[in-house]
Amino acid sequence: MREHAGDEITIVIVGNKCDRDHERKVPEEEAQRFATDYNAKHFYTSAKSGKGIEEAFQYLAHRNLWLLNK
Repeated sequence: MREHAGDEITIVIVGNKCDRDHERKVPEEEAQRFATDYNAKHFYTSAKSGKGIEEAFQYLAHRNLWLLNK
């Protein structure tokens, strides 16, 4: 994505089903490291409970407003 859109793009990586931690396939540290390696932000979410979804969208909105105003 960065290759085509440049560094100004905001990338969010979302790990779903945080309400089912016992079934997690990717350790949290690995997911965070992956996001950091790609200059992205990682969020754990649950579509079932709604946890983390608002935070991910708020981050995107605030980040994009910041980019527009810089």
